Amino acid sequence: MDAKEEQVLEFRESFTKAELQEHSRVCPYGKLFVQKSKGEVKRSLLMLFFMFAAVIAVTCGAFGKPHVAAAAILMWGTGDAMAVLVGIPFVKHKIRFKPINGRKSWEGSFAMMVASFLVGTGFLWLYHRLPLCFVILPVLIAALIGTFVEMLSPSEWDTVTVPVAVLSFLMIMGV
Repeated sequence: MDAKEEQVLEFRESFTKAELQEHSRVCPYGKLFVQKSKGEVKRSLLMLFFMFAAVIAVTCGAFGKPHVAAAAILMWGTGDAMAVLVGIPFVKHKIRFKPINGRKSWEGSFAMMVASFLVGTGFLWLYHRLPLCFVILPVLIAALIGTFVEMLSPSEWDTVTVPVAVLSFLMIMGV
């Protein structure tokens, strides 16, 4: 058993059966999500809702570019999911820069960048029919920016900061 598995077991064992039952009664989605602090899931869902609303309102209403909103949200969502799916089980190299301080791994960050790039490129090229030569470089830079912002964002705030950073860059590039 590795250190990560031991930490998870210690965390689970630290709760009594009564505490877990009470948590399930009060928080019915507790079996689906792991909360690091009380109310984290509710805050995250609220931030997610407002981020979606703001991104869609700005890109569709103000600029008439709904494809940029969809690309930014898809790049963030798939990138963040891949970072977790790769970064947690396959972590070998923690990032040791001061603001990140071991909370992220190079493997997870690389997975986020690759997934964001592939989804962003695929969406803008296949769905929106933008020429591939017009899409590759801006999406690659947007994926790098999104990955960097995700590294520096506090754990709950990447739901807002990453899509906004990716969206801003894609809008500036005129995608």
